[in-house]
Amino acid sequence: MRKVVLTVLALTCMSANAEEVYMPRNYQLKVGQVFEDKFPTIYYIKQPCGLPLVNKEHMRKYTSFRGVLDVGCWGETIDGDVFTVVPKMASSTMPKKLLMRVDTVGDGKFKVLDLPRIQVP
Repeated sequence: MRKVVLTVLALTCMSANAEEVYMPRNYQLKVGQVFEDKFPTIYYIKQPCGLPLVNKEHMRKYTSFRGVLDVGCWGETIDGDVFTVVPKMASSTMPKKLLMRVDTVGDGKFKVLDLPRIQVP
């Protein structure tokens, strides 16, 4: 009985840490697949923007590792594109349809929840 209680408690803790986020699309992945990324670029869906920006209440946290950890914010344009703002860097824009929705599993692992539907000519 103790083992069952401990197992349920461990599973509850793991699922509480899981978080849905967006990441740039990887074309080799399929829905349901778990993959590892030690230096991910993450567009958080629920974590608020922590920068002192105008309209930050409409933006969310963004992190990326490119030699150094960049922490900034992202938001959506009227056209449905995603723009990122990182201190001491130029802002950037990309189509949101290039992002896949994933679940954080832990230890640099992610599970693909949804892939963008992009038609390739």
